[in-house]
Amino acid sequence: MIASSAMRMVIYISYYNLTFLRILVLWALAVLALLFSGVCVGIFHKGFPLFKYSCIVVTVLYLALSFAHPDYIIARVNVDNIS
Repeated sequence: MIASSAMRMVIYISYYNLTFLRILVLWALAVLALLFSGVCVGIFHKGFPLFKYSCIVVTVLYLALSFAHPDYIIARVNVDNIS
């Protein structure tokens, strides 16, 4: 479902341009995908530190979003999709 939602969001972006909210949706889907994979690993390996993994994933992805310059990305994608 996460992959389907991400694919539909990418198609939506290609038709209606990129906005900050759409970047946040893609970021949240990436966070959910990594957390879900951590939960799956935690189910099969009982010693897996799921809470620590979750904190690290959220922190790293939040920092990546913060330093990614989303306004520049939005402008670049929208200019490329003018045609």
